[in-house]
Amino acid sequence: MRSMQTKAVVNSSMNARFAILDASNLSPVEETQRFRALLETFLRENV
Repeated sequence: MRSMQTKAVVNSSMNARFAILDASNLSPVEETQRFRALLETFLRENV
């Protein structure tokens, strides 16, 4: 259910991206490398 709500926010936000990481709670801590790569790409393209 949360994924559907998140997708709705992403679809209504300019330049937003949706990604699912293999983490149970704290994506930046549990999937540090993947989270960092996604964040760096987003910032490089949008800042």
